[in-house]
Amino acid sequence: MKNSLIASLLFGAFFLSISSSHADSVPFVSTPCDTTNVSANGSDATVCKGSFSGTDSVSEITNLFGAELGASETWIEAVKSDDSSGKLVATTATGTWEYTGDTLSSPFVIVLKASTSFSAYLFKDLGNLATDSTGGFFINWLNNGGQTPKLSHMTIYSKTNTSAVPLPAALWLFGPALLGFMGFRRKNQS
Repeated sequence: MKNSLIASLLFGAFFLSISSSHADSVPFVSTPCDTTNVSANGSDATVCKGSFSGTDSVSEITNLFGAELGASETWIEAVKSDDSSGKLVATTATGTWEYTGDTLSSPFVIVLKASTSFSAYLFKDLGNLATDSTGGFFINWLNNGGQTPKLSHMTIYSKTNTSAVPLPAALWLFGPALLGFMGFRRKNQS
């Protein structure tokens, strides 16, 4: 009886540890982030999560903030500070950033990646992120040497609509005609 109770408790603990999403299972590196760590156009983030070990990705952002999107929306990587486009410029140390790309609809997520960790900051109900948007950032975790690391890159994730593309009217007319030709061909072969 005692052994089966212990086995049940161990199984339950194991099951709970593997049932959480990947981003939630990535260990915190240090003190959790604060919404004031990143600003956009003078406003602080709505929600922040991290810092997490590893590198940010669309799947990680979906795990963290997927509930913020509508049924036909997904997160996409809009721009990264270390790409060749030059649309997002962020200082390599704690400091400021500037975005000069196309307008990104709210909500959007800004990710800070430094050393081997990242934190994600959701901006919701702020309005769109347009050209000449600016902000500041502060890295709140320490690297293995106990120092604040320099920024590796900043990434902005935005939403995109994945609704089905409507079929053109010509396809509705072409489909029945094609079926008619197939039936005519089958009849002539008989």
